Amino acid sequence: SLSPPEAISTRDNADNSALSKALSCVADEALAAEVVELTLERHARAFATPNNEGMLPLQAVLAGPPRPPALLRRVLDLTLEQRPTALLHADDIGSTPLHTALAECDDVELRLELLRLAPGAL
Repeated sequence: SLSPPEAISTRDNADNSALSKALSCVADEALAAEVVELTLERHARAFATPNNEGMLPLQAVLAGPPRPPALLRRVLDLTLEQRPTALLHADDIGSTPLHTALAECDDVELRLELLRLAPGAL
């Protein structure tokens, strides 16, 4: 578990949250899942806060290493709770989490679910 409690809300020089870094870089799936839950408890707004390139943590997890479907869906649900329009949020190059999912995510069911959640996004 991370300590001190406020560590979960810190950001790096590129304005990436601990959540984004854990989802995109940490190979240990259990640790990534723990960071998701700690973020929910201590800094839920992080799910809706983009980095300095405009990417939401959801986009980071979709573009990162393969993750268990349950973790992807948990991040999706928590993101949509904090930012209902997250699937249509464009980063600095105009890419949305939906675009990233379609291009990078191997979970076909999740991609179909994202398409259903964002009608007219294409």
